[in-house]
Amino acid sequence: MGSPVGVFSNKEVKALSKQDIALLKAHVLHYIQHSAEIRQILNADRKLLRKLTRDPRINKILRREAAALKKRLEKK
Repeated sequence: MGSPVGVFSNKEVKALSKQDIALLKAHVLHYIQHSAEIRQILNADRKLLRKLTRDPRINKILRREAAALKKRLEKK
């Protein structure tokens, strides 16, 4: 899995180190587990659990929440 949980493309995280990618992945997973927005979407359609980050609504939320961390990691 090149990009953290499929939220960012491999091209977008290419400049990050393995440690940075692991940190970004942990951040995304934490947000998936604790987000009321995502829980609301999943409760409406339980089949989405299998293809979680491919759903455009969830992907949009995750990208928004993880973008700031990704930018900080790229500046290092």
